[in-house]
Amino acid sequence: MHPVHPTEVTTLQFSREALDAAVLARLAARGNIRSMSGRVARLLGGPGGARILGVALAGTADGAAPTELRADLVVDCRGRGSPIVDEMKALGYAAPAVSRVDNEMGYSSCLFRLPSAPAWELVYIQVRPGLINRGGAACHIAPDRLVVTLIGTGDDRPGAAPEEFVAFAASAHPELAEQLRDAVPLGPPRLWRSLSNVRRHFGRMRDWPRGLLVLGDALCAFNPVYGQGMTVAALGAKALDECLRAQRRWHPAGDLDGLAERFQKQLGRLVATPWLLATGEDFRYPTTDGGPPPLATRILRPYVDQVLVTAAENRQAHQAFLEVVHLMKPPSTLFKRSILVPVLAQLVRQRWRRS
Repeated sequence: MHPVHPTEVTTLQFSREALDAAVLARLAARGNIRSMSGRVARLLGGPGGARILGVALAGTADGAAPTELRADLVVDCRGRGSPIVDEMKALGYAAPAVSRVDNEMGYSSCLFRLPSAPAWELVYIQVRPGLINRGGAACHIAPDRLVVTLIGTGDDRPGAAPEEFVAFAASAHPELAEQLRDAVPLGPPRLWRSLSNVRRHFGRMRDWPRGLLVLGDALCAFNPVYGQGMTVAALGAKALDECLRAQRRWHPAGDLDGLAERFQKQLGRLVATPWLLATGEDFRYPTTDGGPPPLATRILRPYVDQVLVTAAENRQAHQAFLEVVHLMKPPSTLFKRSILVPVLAQLVRQRWRRS
């Protein structure tokens, strides 16, 4: 048993409903944002398709008629299922190059009520091909609420039946099953499939319409098991703020020419690192479909494995690894002298013990 190393990384745990409510409350408090409901039917293209003028909204269930919403800037954040590529193709634009890495992972989640608050906050069993084929997490999100997610790949994915849920948890790890012993389910498990990493390379397109931006999962969707999607979306929003501020300095009159193309290229560079981290982990699985892993992945993965071994005993390595995984620091952090030296020393000790 290795000692627990306190770190400076803080994890906040809450339900998706609590997060959405907090974000909407912050937006409403600004006073200059108007919220509307409705479904986008198509993009509105200008003459010759050189720019996007807004969106056409479909009619709503309450009888509202279809309408057009004009805007200087349209931002697509409709998630991994966004039809943005088809909408652009309808206006005459070519489809972007797409990268896809799918390890056939699936998960099932269920919300439980607890008789009393546990002494812990999170239990996480990570799947490791050939070593741990079934995993999951039990997350304490409120005084009497627990959300449990079970994870597997290929033919070893969890099902949606309640009785299968408990059995899968027990087969994954006794610690997961223990958390469910006195818990009461608050509904049936929710099943999730199609969790592949998908990256649309909009920044590489030669022709990009003025007035259109794409970010979040609509641009690059990650395997959600690694918890990177919201962080990357937040980093994309921060990058957009920086681009808009620079545009205002360069064009005080409010001209947006060049903004969209410049932002998509910058966002493409921004997602490169989290893409490498997520797909590098998924390439471990024999079920993964996505071509051979790139050279950077083949080089980085054995070293990261050694960092993990070292992190069990070395506080600095532990801290650095968490900062990289949480996208707080770049992967180059793991190659600093303060991390590299103990990692190499640990490797020498391991080989000495085997000899």
